[in-house]
Amino acid sequence: MPSVLFVCTGNLHRSPMAEYFFKDKIKPDSNWQITSAGTYTREGLPTPPEVQTVLKDYGIDASAHRTKEVNRSLLEEHNLVLCLASNHKEALQFELLKARKSFQRDLDVTKLAIDKRLDSMLRKIKDLEKLAQAPLASPGSSGSFTEQEIKE
Repeated sequence: MPSVLFVCTGNLHRSPMAEYFFKDKIKPDSNWQITSAGTYTREGLPTPPEVQTVLKDYGIDASAHRTKEVNRSLLEEHNLVLCLASNHKEALQFELLKARKSFQRDLDVTKLAIDKRLDSMLRKIKDLEKLAQAPLASPGSSGSFTEQEIKE
């Protein structure tokens, strides 16, 4: 099953928005596992009202979202880990290296490497964030982004 983990700091704004926009985009394909987590957060906090309002304006309900801290098992469960900033990648690498010393296991840090293909995806996510922060224009009639809106 394809799976994507979006990572930001608090799992309150950026990564939940990326998660829910991505879920909305692929909703016809239920085989995907999409989630988000934070490098430095408290477990169980809801997304702030402004995030829920922006998502709701696009027909997306994120009221069930609760923050979770990224951990080794989450990283191992996902095919693709998208860090929304380079410091998130560094934090994950640091924690994984610490865990490697503690557990004496060979952890796969390479899947965190952001190559050119991932850079392109990250730019698209940042564009989605910009769209979410821009004054609200009416989204496509389905409540989803149109191809043109994503390109802009």
